[in-house]
Amino acid sequence: MSPTAKTDEASFPAGSDAPRRARAFIRDATDLDPDDLATVELLVSEIATNAVLHARSAFRVVVHRSTRRLHVEIFDDSPEPPTVKAHSVEAPTGRGMRIVDALATRWGVHQDGTGKSVWFELDLRDGAR
Repeated sequence: MSPTAKTDEASFPAGSDAPRRARAFIRDATDLDPDDLATVELLVSEIATNAVLHARSAFRVVVHRSTRRLHVEIFDDSPEPPTVKAHSVEAPTGRGMRIVDALATRWGVHQDGTGKSVWFELDLRDGAR
């Protein structure tokens, strides 16, 4: 990482308010262009919701940022990777990873046997402020 890189992290218990709290953490931990911030909040919310609903676990969010790129990693206790699904518009859930796939510059999954991390990167419009 560059000399201007910064890392922050926070842990959240599994619960219905955890994605909201993770979005608040992202707002506090980053100083981003409003459009970039809106995108990052949405991506974090989708992955955090997956941790709560599908992994049924607490999760940890780690944010690495440099001038031009933001890397966010969300760790949970399930080894099951997320999948990009093609649900109908009437389906009440199942579009989270499609949103991540569409909006993130890059994304992926790291598995460690007992859990995983889902990460994404976003190339920043004007860089971190």
